[in-house]
Amino acid sequence: FPVFASDDVWNSSGMTLGEAVNAVVREFQLRPPQILQITDEGLQKIQQSLTKSSTTTTTTTTTTSPSLSSSRHPQDTSSPPDYESLVGSNATTPPLPDVPPLPDIPHFFTEIDSMNREDLESLLTDELEFLALRNSLPVYQEMDQQATTILEENVRVAHQNREHEQQLHQLHTEVQQLQQTLKTKVHKFQALEQEQIQKCAPPPNLHDVMKQLQKGRKASSDETEAMASEWVDEGGDIDTFMKQFLAKRTIHHSRAAKIERLQQQQSQIQ
Repeated sequence: FPVFASDDVWNSSGMTLGEAVNAVVREFQLRPPQILQITDEGLQKIQQSLTKSSTTTTTTTTTTSPSLSSSRHPQDTSSPPDYESLVGSNATTPPLPDVPPLPDIPHFFTEIDSMNREDLESLLTDELEFLALRNSLPVYQEMDQQATTILEENVRVAHQNREHEQQLHQLHTEVQQLQQTLKTKVHKFQALEQEQIQKCAPPPNLHDVMKQLQKGRKASSDETEAMASEWVDEGGDIDTFMKQFLAKRTIHHSRAAKIERLQQQQSQIQ
């Protein structure tokens, strides 16, 4: 900025500090600087992510057919409805207080407009004097008042939340107990459901049952024949052999009797 070239130029310009700041701000607004290279790593990552997202959006837009895009409905970019509006319940939580807007930053500070360069340098080097000037500014006083109001509101809300802490713990315990009761009832229901399915299931096919019984009868017959051959070849206690042999042979004859009964039922149906 030409006015800041040297102390002599500044002193001879007759411009106040407020006017100089206002001119610099206006210059940046009308002709913002062009950043040719970003050296900060964090800003580089942000710039790369923005470039990728904009490239993806451009590619998707250019590959869409004009006839198809004109026939489609415009994309809804609004936010989805909240949970309360979906379930239709009335929210009982009181709304959050509205935060007052920040005051407008003035373009001129009358408190320092009449100061010369030496007074400004003295103000910047003396911290107590600078703080006193800052605290006397109306815009700072308004912002400080708003900060105090917000802090007091936060303290009040925090105390309200602490008052409901015990109630929240009780509700949490009740929810855990109800959840355990639900799990127990679900397991019981599943067992009853399986029992109902077994009892109410349609009877199996008669032909399939007879086929399974014939396989079982043959298996039991082969098993008893093998037991008899083993006893004849190797010998052993006759009482133990007869007990095991009769048990297996009883299963064989039971399956044969069931097959005979099913064959009779099948002949009666036909």
